[in-house]
Amino acid sequence: MTNTRAKIELLRTQMAKASVDVLALAPGTHMQWLLGFMPHPDERPCLLFVSQTHINFVMPQLNAQDARQHCDVDFHECSDTQGPDAQMPRCPLATDLCKQKQPQMRQHGDTRVACHMVE
Repeated sequence: MTNTRAKIELLRTQMAKASVDVLALAPGTHMQWLLGFMPHPDERPCLLFVSQTHINFVMPQLNAQDARQHCDVDFHECSDTQGPDAQMPRCPLATDLCKQKQPQMRQHGDTRVACHMVE
């Protein structure tokens, strides 16, 4: 895990230099390098989201138990019975406030975003 944490910090440093707020990784060589493993890619969404303060996996319940053995990050598990709307959370950084109140669209630099976290 120590090597993984060092790689995550290195990634976050590079993200900050490139002004990248959130990075999404699908199963592949980049995820393999970062976490030391890669879940089997299939037709269900499986993404690792990395920000400066959070790291979160969106992953099918079918794969989550095995993945937890390989990494120590937060998981948003989804099941086929929940339907396609539940497969992708609105945002991997969502808080309870996001569930209670829809954020307003606003300008952030040269990008428009709808997020309570953006000031």
